[in-house]
This record gives sequence, structure tokens and C-alpha cells, in this order.
Amino acid sequence: MLDRESEQRKDNQSTENYSDRPENQDKTYTIQQTSKAYKGMTLLGCLGLISGFFCLFIAPAFGVSILVLGLSLFLFGNLLAWWHHG
Repeated sequence: MLDRESEQRKDNQSTENYSDRPENQDKTYTIQQTSKAYKGMTLLGCLGLISGFFCLFIAPAFGVSILVLGLSLFLFGNLLAWWHHG
């Protein structure tokens, strides 16, 4: 009889929701805003790199300029994200 009660108690403890406990309800969690501007700059740089690579075969001068612009945006976006967020 005692073994069943102790097993039921263990089962109830393992499925307990810890956020319902009174000591956990008053905690405040700070969430940092992500750096969407730097992610957008990195994404534009990636798109520039890809489109510049394909434009190299169609119009080499234009492709090189898009490739250089995309690479600089990609590197600058990553550098700023690293600088501001470590």
C-alpha cells in the first residue's frame, strides 16, 4: 500500500507544472530584442552575393559590382551584429 502511494506521489511530482508554483509566479524575465537591422543587412548581402555570382556569367562588369556590394553588406552586417551583441 505504501509503495503505491509513493509511486503515485512521484508521478504527480514529475508531471507538475513548475510555473504554477507560487515562488515562480512573481519572477520577471527580461528578453532582449534581436538585432533585426543587422540580420536584414546580412540577408541583403547574401542575396547580393548570390545574384552577383549569377550575373557574372551574363554581364561581368555588373556582376562584379553586385558581388562586391553584396560581400561588403554581408561583412558589414556581421561586423555590426558582433560589435553590438558580442
